[in-house]
Amino acid sequence: MHILEPGVPQAVMAGTTIGCFGTDWKRLWGDPAAQRSVWRAHNPYDQAGKLKGVELYVAAGAGDLVEDLANRAARAFAGRLERLGVPVRTHFYRGGHNYDSWQRELYRAYPMLSRAIGAQ
Repeated sequence: MHILEPGVPQAVMAGTTIGCFGTDWKRLWGDPAAQRSVWRAHNPYDQAGKLKGVELYVAAGAGDLVEDLANRAARAFAGRLERLGVPVRTHFYRGGHNYDSWQRELYRAYPMLSRAIGAQ
């Protein structure tokens, strides 16, 4: 939710390098310093003002290194939305970066997602 939050570019680098072995992580958005404008153009935090009128749900846990970083970025994003007057529903909880947490949050967000795609 805030790809330029301290530590997030490094997590993108590590995740791409480990998850897609042999892939140049800079193929995503370039170097976060040299191509800062490209990163900002893809950063939800920087684009938050464009989300007025969009129903938003932001959730993140706290309990392991990756999820703690996601939590910090999600809180920064939610705070920016609040400052811009963009409504957002948040849920910050105790839990790690794992399937059980994602499944629980998907269940919580499902009614909103169903409304967004017109499913009843």
